[in-house]
Amino acid sequence: MTFPWAPHYDPGVPLTVGPVTTSLPRLLLQAAEQSPQAPALVFFGRTTTYGELNTQTASLASALENLGLAPGERLGIFLPNCPQLVMAYHAALRLGAVAVMLNPLLSPKELAHQLADSGAQRLVLLDHFLPRLTEIRAQVDLTHVIITGLTEALPWPLSWLYPFKARRDGLATGFTPGPDRRSFRELLKHPIRPAPPLPEPGDLAVLQYTGGTTGIPKAARLTHGKTSWPTWPRSTPGCPRCGMAPNASWACSPFRTPSVSPPVSTGPCPRAP
Repeated sequence: MTFPWAPHYDPGVPLTVGPVTTSLPRLLLQAAEQSPQAPALVFFGRTTTYGELNTQTASLASALENLGLAPGERLGIFLPNCPQLVMAYHAALRLGAVAVMLNPLLSPKELAHQLADSGAQRLVLLDHFLPRLTEIRAQVDLTHVIITGLTEALPWPLSWLYPFKARRDGLATGFTPGPDRRSFRELLKHPIRPAPPLPEPGDLAVLQYTGGTTGIPKAARLTHGKTSWPTWPRSTPGCPRCGMAPNASWACSPFRTPSVSPPVSTGPCPRAP
């Protein structure tokens, strides 16, 4: 049987793909080992390499474990698209915990429902969203709230200018520390400890809530195998100089379930002479 679409596939992309036998935590470790200097994230011109992302994820995972996050427990992530979202997501998955991805546009009432429904007792959120949490704080059972700001991820001079824009727009910035409030930036300084065994493809990874168009939003259960699927069908050997797969497609991070795959590129090797 011939497939007329086959000639349009990028080199190294097979026609059929077998069962997924890996997980995102393993893929990130593999990428950091093979190509630590390759870019993993670019945020307003600031680049985070795979090596840096792996180190930050490991530190955050150790800090979250110290706060009691155990395999199977839920971590709420109430962030827009930013590097902190990717770090929190991968830290939860590395511990075998479940990432509860919360839409940044949720109202206080919707936020309260999804936190209670998912059973999340720890929440990572942007300081801009803190007023919404404060409004329903008495209704949710949270033991720890981890707060971050966009200035922590922005390059200079945007990191200096952005607070002025945020205040002009009436956005909440910063927070008052407390027993149940932790700084995301400080957690990234936590010493790295040996992580528990990495999860298997069949283990639960993500609770992704539906839009709720026809009723109350419900949580779709995504396993590690399902979240790894967009990064799996690649067989082209990596470049011996940089580890990137030539002429393959860049595996971007989906909006609510960020996946970081081994480095790939659409152009010539960046280290070519």
